[in-house]
Amino acid sequence: MPLTGGCGTVAAMGTITVNDVNTAANPSSDPTLCVNTALTDITIATTGATGIGTATDLPSGVTASWSSNVLTISGTPSVAGTYAY
Repeated sequence: MPLTGGCGTVAAMGTITVNDVNTAANPSSDPTLCVNTALTDITIATTGATGIGTATDLPSGVTASWSSNVLTISGTPSVAGTYAY
């Protein structure tokens, strides 16, 4: 599509590239468990991601990792509470 504007009748051609948006699927589970009970890994498939930042709002003893487009939350929580991920 020609781009026009400014003074005169000069036309220029341009290209706009739109990349896919990073996505995350629904988590594999939404567990309720007791303190000091091992968590069955929660997995979340991603597309377009290149890694994760620092995980926040996870209970002590639980970590998050990312590999091959899958986010995995695992561990054994050592404190009670409700945590969003």
